[in-house]
Amino acid sequence: MSNDYLKEVERQIIGGILYFGISDTYCQYALNNLTEDDFLIAQYKLTFEYLKGLQIKNEDIDAVKLLQHTGMSTDLLSDLWSCCSTVANFKSYVSMLKQRTTDNRIISGLASIQKADDKFSQLEKLYQSEKELQKDLHQNAESRDKHQYIEFINYINTPIKQGDRIYTGFPSIDACTGGLRKKSISIVGAYPSTGKTALSLNIARNQIKAKNKTVFFSLEMSCNQIYERLMADILSINYHKLGTKELTVNEKNGIGRTIESIAKTNTLHIRDDIMYIEDITREISTLQPAFVVIDFIQRIKTHRRFNSRREEIDHISSEVKNAAMIYNCHIMTLSQLARKGEEHNPSMDDLKESGGLTQDNDYILLLYRPNVKDKSKPTTE
Repeated sequence: MSNDYLKEVERQIIGGILYFGISDTYCQYALNNLTEDDFLIAQYKLTFEYLKGLQIKNEDIDAVKLLQHTGMSTDLLSDLWSCCSTVANFKSYVSMLKQRTTDNRIISGLASIQKADDKFSQLEKLYQSEKELQKDLHQNAESRDKHQYIEFINYINTPIKQGDRIYTGFPSIDACTGGLRKKSISIVGAYPSTGKTALSLNIARNQIKAKNKTVFFSLEMSCNQIYERLMADILSINYHKLGTKELTVNEKNGIGRTIESIAKTNTLHIRDDIMYIEDITREISTLQPAFVVIDFIQRIKTHRRFNSRREEIDHISSEVKNAAMIYNCHIMTLSQLARKGEEHNPSMDDLKESGGLTQDNDYILLLYRPNVKDKSKPTTE
C-alpha cells in the first residue's frame, strides 16, 4: 500500500473526527483503537493526541482551542473539516494504520539487528517481543468471543421487551416479521401513487403511540404536506379541507392539541431539507431515534462521485445499513418500482436500481394495489 494513500488515510481520520465529532460511533472506534504513534505526519500526530485528550475528559471540540494547542493553520483546519464525507470506512482505515505501525516496528527491529554485534540475540528479542504482542491480541480476541457467547445465551433466554422491536401496527406485517428488528433496515417498494408514503406515515403514527422516537425524512413532500396527511389520518379530517384550509374552528383546535401532544412527547421529527446520505446519517446520530423513514431512496444524494447511478444507489443503501447498525434503530426506506410491469405482481427485481437494495435490506415489502388504476379489481395489500 503506497505511502501517499496512507497519508490520505491519516487525513481522512483526523478530518472525520473534526467534522462528525468525538461522540460519533466510528470516530469513537478510531480514538479507542489508535494512538498518536500510529500517525506519521507530525501535525496529525499532535492533533490526534489532543482529540484523544478531549475524549478522555468528555469534552467537545473547540476550534479556537484546537488551533492554539496544536499550532494548526486555519487553512489546514478548513481543509480537514471538509475532506471527509463519511466515517463508515474508519474500521478499515484503523486496520491499515495499525498494520503499518506493526510493519514499521518490525522493519526498525530488523535494522537494529543489522547494527548489533550479537545479531542472533537481537533477533531472538525481536521475535519474543512480537510473540508476546500477538499473544496479548489473541487473548483479547478470545475474551471478546467469550463475552459474545455469554451475551447471546442471555439474549436467547430474555423475553422480547417493549422497545426491542418496531411494531408497524399492521397485523399481517407484524405477524410475518415478529416486529422489525433494530439494527436492521427494510424497504417498501411500490409503483408510483399506490400508497408508499401513506403506509409509512401510518407506521410512524403508530410509533407515536408506542413512544418510539421517529424521524421521517421527506425528500418528496414538504413538512407541511406530511403534517397535513398525518392530521387528516389522526383526526379523520378530509384531506382536501386541509389543503384548501377550509377548516372549522373545532378542527383547527383539534389539530393544535394534537401537534402540542406530539411536541411534548418528542416522538416525531420530520425533515424535508436533508437530501444527502451523509447529512441523513449525521441527523440520525444526533437524534438517536428508534425508527426512521426515508421517502424515498431514489432521491437521496451523496457527496461521493460514482460512475453510474446504480453504483451510487448501492453505496447509499450500504450507508443506510451502516447507520441502522451503529445507531441501534430500524430504518425503512421507500422505493419506486420500475414502470415496465405495472400489470403484474411485483418482485424484488422490479425495484429501481436494485442490487444493493435487495442485498442490504433485511425486510422487503412490496405494495401492490391494482385497484388504484383499475377500480374493477379487488383491493390487494
